[in-house]
This record gives sequence, structure tokens and C-alpha cells, in this order.
Amino acid sequence: MLSERTALDNRQAALINMIFSGIQSSTEHPFHPEEQGIQIYRNNLLITATRALCMNYPVIEKMLGPKTMRLLTQQLLEIELPNSGDWADFGKSLPALINKGPLHQEHPYLETTAKLEWHLKQAARSTVTNLDIASLSHLSDTDLGKVYIQLGENINLLTSAIRVDELWRLHQPGRNKDLLNSESLLTVLIPQDKPYWFVIYQKDHLPCIKSISEAEYRWFSAIQSGHRLSDLLEQFHQFDFSQWLSEAIEQQWLKKLCKR
Repeated sequence: MLSERTALDNRQAALINMIFSGIQSSTEHPFHPEEQGIQIYRNNLLITATRALCMNYPVIEKMLGPKTMRLLTQQLLEIELPNSGDWADFGKSLPALINKGPLHQEHPYLETTAKLEWHLKQAARSTVTNLDIASLSHLSDTDLGKVYIQLGENINLLTSAIRVDELWRLHQPGRNKDLLNSESLLTVLIPQDKPYWFVIYQKDHLPCIKSISEAEYRWFSAIQSGHRLSDLLEQFHQFDFSQWLSEAIEQQWLKKLCKR
């Protein structure tokens, strides 16, 4: 039996799909009241969706302005209709939309910035990672082939040709607006030969982004791919696992060590 929340979400999704599925215009009745009513719903939904997209991507909104955000919202609604009942869920497909559009040619960093904003928002909404300290006893097991590292929710990795973290920070409230027209911004936007690597996560109920090394990035990727601890230690034999474990506990990345 569907829960009340699920039933409400389904009704909302059905209504939105109906609004955007369109009603064929009639040559005999070009101004049919029903069609006019649907158009009003569409306009109101577009306004609401644009507002939600700007709230979910405030840095992108600062970069592009309200007119471009409205246009992106129109395009986004063709591939991603809000159906969860929560506008905070709307806009996941924006980075992909930017990547396929004309903006990407002149401003390739926009897609990465949008990915960062979405990851940070998801990190902020995720549950707090409480470390299962007792599970650390698995480190003393003789067979680490059965031990796996489980990270907290919504830990995401990101690669970028620019210091996208600095670009994001320059657009935060309270920052000097003159910096956006200074050498600080120009320096950040210069692509580098080697990419930068980042981990996005939640710590003390706040979303965080941290620059990491390529080795750390590959280590995180291997964990998320489900590699056993024994395989990790063999594959990354030069990686300082003890140091990473200490940082993982401090930064609240680690949820537990589990045995399968």
C-alpha cells in the first residue's frame, strides 16, 4: 500500500506531466478556456521552477543572470520534470544540459561548477555520518579480504581543469565583489595541464569541499567501487592508509568497516 507521501508525490507528478504534455490547439477554438488554463499553470510552474533552480544553483545564477536561468529552466523541464514533491530535488540534470548546450563551448567550467553546487547541496541534505567505532576492530582480522570500507552518504568526487573550489568561494555571499573583476578570478579560470581532484562531503552538518591528491582520488574511487580492503592495500601499496584513516575519522568520511 502506498504511503500518503508517495501518493501525494504521484499525484503531483501526474499533474505536472499533464501540464507539460500539452493540449493540441484547435483551429476552430484557438482560445479554448481549458488550453488557456493549462497555459497559466505552465507559466506559474516555470516561474516556480526557475526560482527553485536559482536557489539550488546560486553560483550559476550569479554567473549567468536571471534571463539565462529562465531559459535553462525551460530547457530543463523538457528532460527533468519535478516529481518528488520537493523543489530542492529539482535540477540534477543541469550539468548535463549545460554540457550539451552552447554555453559549454565558451565557458567549459560552468558544467563543473554546476556539478560542485549539486554535490554540495546533496551533502548538506544528507544524514550525519556516525562512526561505528566498534567496527574498527576488523582491522585486526587476519583475513582482510572480507573487510570493506563503508563511507558516509553523499560523498562525491570531482575532477576539474580549474580551481573550481576557489571559483565557488569567490561567489559566496559576503565576498568582495571587486574580486570577481580582478586577477583572482582570471587566475582561477586558467585551465591547467593536470586536473585538480576534490572530495565533497558533510562535516558537522555543513557541506565541505576539500582538494585531494590524485592518489587519494583513486583510493576513494576504489572504495566506492566496492574493492575489498586487502585489494586496496595491495593496489595502493605506497598509500599511507593509517594517515588516511585518521583523516577519514576526523573529517567524518568513514561510517564503518564491514565484514562480508
